[in-house]
Amino acid sequence: MKLAILSGTFNPIHKAHINVAKYVKEKFQYDEILIIPAYNPPLKDNCESALHRLNMVKLAIENEKGLLLSAIEYENRGKSYSYLTVQKLCKRYKIANKLGFIIGTDAYIGLKSWQNCGDLKKYVDFIVFEREISFEDERVVKLQKDGFNLIRAELPFDDISSTEIRKRIKNNEDISKLVPKSVGDYIYENGLYK
Repeated sequence: MKLAILSGTFNPIHKAHINVAKYVKEKFQYDEILIIPAYNPPLKDNCESALHRLNMVKLAIENEKGLLLSAIEYENRGKSYSYLTVQKLCKRYKIANKLGFIIGTDAYIGLKSWQNCGDLKKYVDFIVFEREISFEDERVVKLQKDGFNLIRAELPFDDISSTEIRKRIKNNEDISKLVPKSVGDYIYENGLYK
């Protein structure tokens, strides 16, 4: 099976996340893309509950063929370290070659600070989207030289951020163009991000 993952806080999930996952599935011919909300992200504070974030991901992708929710980090109930998640996925699925690991250049340059990053690079090919940092940035180039395999994803940067969405909600501003309708409805029905 050719499998890629998109993991993150998804606080909340938005249309750019979904577009990235769909692009990778089609462009690189993955059988499935697992969307994995972090249960307890080690580098993030002020997250909505893991259950709310899990529910929003489920709603966001329910009609997206080949995009699947994985609750693997939610089931573990601890800190969400990517290398542990990847090891478990490799045991759970029959993976052809390596897992695809979808990431932006902004996160890619911080890989050396991740728990057991050396283990992670053994199991994954990083499918990297250019965000605020270019592919030519010396930090990106150095990581490639250090064995962090990078596959360029050339989808134009869609500047949607979960931070901006949360800010808009606090200010009672419209988010309908940024999140799927089902996610927006869930946010308002549950009084999230107020």
